[in-house]
Amino acid sequence: MWIEAVHHIADLWKRSPANQLYSPRTTQVAKDVLTAEQFRAVVAELKLPRNPMVRVAVACAFRPTELLALRWRDLNVIVKTFVIRQTVYRGEIRNFTKTTEADEMAITLLTVPIPDMTLQTLIDYRGPMNKRQLLANDALDPGL
Repeated sequence: MWIEAVHHIADLWKRSPANQLYSPRTTQVAKDVLTAEQFRAVVAELKLPRNPMVRVAVACAFRPTELLALRWRDLNVIVKTFVIRQTVYRGEIRNFTKTTEADEMAITLLTVPIPDMTLQTLIDYRGPMNKRQLLANDALDPGL
């Protein structure tokens, strides 16, 4: 009986369409990465508002869809975090992200820490007279 079962399984194995699949040949793609000096040189050439945007994107590892939807109210300077509340997709603002669904509110998954230097760049960009608004997370914001 066991031998018959083994033969049956072997026969199924031979007829399986998965056995006809093969892995395509791939070529290694060059992954060019800027050195720290090269990155600093690029950022130094950028004018406002692109300079802070690039710094935030790199320091916080934001996807473009997350970066473009950031608002000042998403920044918490007290705990040094961003809360991702929205994303941009095909020109539309969505109230959920790539890792959440429209009805999901997992804020802990959407909290991104901000390095001190990047936070200071944002505060300097926004201006000293608006520092109080940053602390209050003013809801009337035009976006980063």
